Amino acid sequence: RGCEGDGAPTRHSPCTRRAQRCTAGMPLKVIRDPKKRIQSHGNWVRSVAYSPDGLVLASASTDKTVKCFEDGKEIFKVQHPDWVWHVCFSYTARRKRIATACLDGIVRILEATTGRVVKELSGHTGTVNCCAFAEDGETMVSVSYDETARIFNVGSGKLLHTVDEYKVPVLSVAVSSTGSALTGDAAGKIREIDIKTGKVVQRFNAHRGHIEFIAMNSTGDMLASAGADKSVHVWSKTSHGAWEKSKTLFHHDIVTHVSFSPDDSILGTASADNTIRLYEVGEEWEEQANVDGHTDQVNGLSFFANGPRLSLASCSDDKTVCMWDVSAISVGIRVCRAKRAREGKKE
Repeated sequence: RGCEGDGAPTRHSPCTRRAQRCTAGMPLKVIRDPKKRIQSHGNWVRSVAYSPDGLVLASASTDKTVKCFEDGKEIFKVQHPDWVWHVCFSYTARRKRIATACLDGIVRILEATTGRVVKELSGHTGTVNCCAFAEDGETMVSVSYDETARIFNVGSGKLLHTVDEYKVPVLSVAVSSTGSALTGDAAGKIREIDIKTGKVVQRFNAHRGHIEFIAMNSTGDMLASAGADKSVHVWSKTSHGAWEKSKTLFHHDIVTHVSFSPDDSILGTASADNTIRLYEVGEEWEEQANVDGHTDQVNGLSFFANGPRLSLASCSDDKTVCMWDVSAISVGIRVCRAKRAREGKKE
């Protein structure tokens, strides 16, 4: 697990033996008991997101609702006309918003404090699979089964740009801090789009089959892509602006989601094999923990950090949202990195 190669590693392979060594010298941690298990939805839960301040957790489901929770307790729900595939937040000095991507082809903008729908972004002619706020909170990028990516002004609802070169469904989008949107499609290709102009600045083949999800790190120079080919590819941006593959990680089934921790020290991966894996970001990419608490496909992940505390939320086709305390993993990585730095200075 977590090593490059042509297929998933076996139990006794060198890759697996190396992955079983924790960064801090401890065995691979297996986490089975969540801090809270929320059983509120009536069907698959497809997406989960922490608010930027960590006070609210939102989930989106094929029961046609988005629900928001504080400390595991539901504070409101927003009924939609059809299945909801994705949910995300944007907090700025002026506004706190939630966006939802729905099977009916609409991106809805909600007040984060009440759930009131304040704007509907129309333009897609098929299911909206994913959406993401740009850093300014005033621009939205969405992708759809209609084989397009679209860029909207959130306040006015105006469609600014349409990218229509895909010829296949577009399944995921992530927005970087540098002003680009990265999309993944059903043919396994990633495109980088300049949000201001709507122009594709580069495109490259990434996976054999669907790209289920894409995530960016906080500085915009690292990208993780999750594939139906059971792999996660990690990409680093070169000094020339090109994306170069730096690592491949594996699950035993389709990889449905990837997410970086806020300090970029951990990459979480979720899979149809019902598990979540946590890797230390770095040269070795050693697997630190296996989170094994869902009974069906895991669809989404979201991290939140509060000082030394690191929380992880996950959602699944088992109709639950789980909240996990993964602070020990984060602290262990920090301690080990400090130890390595001291040893490096001694050498």
